[in-house]
Amino acid sequence: ASAGTDYPRTQAAAILTATDLACTTGGTTLTSATGGFTDAMIGNGIYIKSGTHFTVGLYVITGRTDTNTVTIDRDPTDGSNASSGAGSVGGRRAVLLDTWLETPYNVAGMTHEIWATGTMTLTEALSPSLSATAAAPITLRGMSSTGTTSPDGDNRPLLACGAYNVSITTHWVCENIRFTGTANPVIYPGEYSLIRNCKIVHSGVGGTNAIYNNSYLPRIVDCEISHPNGRGINLTGLAPRILYTYVHDCSEGGILVQLYAAICFCIIDNCGSIGIFPSSNGVLCLHNTIDGCTDGIAVETHYAGTFLNNIISNCTSEGVVATSAVPNNYWDYNNFYKNGTNRTNVDAGPNDTTGDPDFVNATGGDFSLDTGTECDDTGFGIRLGVG
Repeated sequence: ASAGTDYPRTQAAAILTATDLACTTGGTTLTSATGGFTDAMIGNGIYIKSGTHFTVGLYVITGRTDTNTVTIDRDPTDGSNASSGAGSVGGRRAVLLDTWLETPYNVAGMTHEIWATGTMTLTEALSPSLSATAAAPITLRGMSSTGTTSPDGDNRPLLACGAYNVSITTHWVCENIRFTGTANPVIYPGEYSLIRNCKIVHSGVGGTNAIYNNSYLPRIVDCEISHPNGRGINLTGLAPRILYTYVHDCSEGGILVQLYAAICFCIIDNCGSIGIFPSSNGVLCLHNTIDGCTDGIAVETHYAGTFLNNIISNCTSEGVVATSAVPNNYWDYNNFYKNGTNRTNVDAGPNDTTGDPDFVNATGGDFSLDTGTECDDTGFGIRLGVG
C-alpha cells in the first residue's frame, strides 16, 4: 500500500546493499554516503545486520529524501550515534526465524510469503506468541518458484524442520507448504487455526505425532500427512475439523481426536493400530475411506457419534469396534469389505454394503471408485425438499 515496488516478490536477491549506513540516536533518518536509495524502495524492508551502535533487525523504509537519505519506521540505534552499518534492501530471507513472526516485524492481518526457490532449513523452533484475530488472521503462505499463489505437489516450498517444530497460534493460517521433521510434533496448530494444502512427513521415532494440538477448533484441510514410526494426527482439544485430508503410512495410527470432532472426506491408508480413533463423544465421521489399517474405526464406549458413508476395507483386525455396544451412536450407509471382522459391538446399518469398492489404484494411492461399483451411488442421499 505504498508508492514503492514489492522487491521480495519480484526477485530473491537484495536490490541494494550498503556498508556505510549511519543514523543519529533517537532519530529515524538513515543515511548512506554511497547512496542508491530510490522512491521504489519505499515500503520495503532494510535489514541491518551489523554496524557500530546499530541494533540488528529489519526496518521499513517509510520515506525517501534523496539517493543518500531515507526515513525508517523506528530508531535503529542502541542509544548512541550509529555508523558503519551494513544492510540490504529487499530480497528474501534464506532462513525463517521466530523473531520475524513477532512484533514489531509481524502484526495481525499480515501475510508472510515463503517461496519455493530452495529448501529452507530451520535453525530454531518457530513458536510465535503473537495472536491474530478472526478479522485479521496471520498467514504463512507458500508460493511456487514462479510466484503461483496456489502451488501443489513439489511446487510448494519445503521447510526442513529437523528437530524443530512449527507452532501456529490463534487465528493463524498455514497454507501451500511442505514440512519434514522429527520433532513431536512437526506442526502444532493453535486455536481457530487453519492448515491447508500442506504436506507433513515425520521421519522420527515412535511415540510421536506429525500434528498435535490440545486447543479449540483447529482445522486441517486438503493436507497429506505420513509418519512411518508414529501417529499422523493427534488432536486432543475441542471440536477439531479434518477435511479432505490424506493420512497414510502411520504405524501407530492415523487420526486420534477428542470431543465434537469432525472427520469428513478423508482417506486413511496403511495405518497400523487404528485408522480413526475418536476417543471422546460427539464425533462426526462422514464420507471417509479407511483402507489397510489394523482397526478401521475404534470408538470405545463414546456416544453421540455419527458415522455415515464411510468405506472401511482391508483392515486386518476390525472394521469398526467398540468396547461395548452404544446404541446412541448412528451407523449407516457404510461399506465393509475384506476386514478381519467387520463389526464388534456395533450394529449393522440397514443400508450398509459389503461389496468390493473397486478402487482405481489403491496401491498407488488412488482411492477413487470405478464407475458402477457398489459404492458408486449407494450413499445417504437428500430425500426431503427434492421434487
